[in-house]
Amino acid sequence: MSDSEFFGAMFVVVLIGGWIAVAFFTSDAAYEKGRDGMNWFWLGLLFGPLALLAVAAQGDRRARLYMRFLAEAQGYEDKQPADWKDL
Repeated sequence: MSDSEFFGAMFVVVLIGGWIAVAFFTSDAAYEKGRDGMNWFWLGLLFGPLALLAVAAQGDRRARLYMRFLAEAQGYEDKQPADWKDL
């Protein structure tokens, strides 16, 4: 095996390992933001770093829910239509 074949094979191994690592990072980031980590893992495998950027750009569901509870505890009344409550 020549040096160029060896380095080519190592490049492929590192590339695949990095792609799988990005999928795990995507899954963890999605879970921490209150999203389904398994679905985001598959998106991370399919799209790689683009999926990681997409999940990083999304809002945090847990923080939004926490801020809503704080606002309601301080007397804020939701003046939106009833069908908007699930958003």
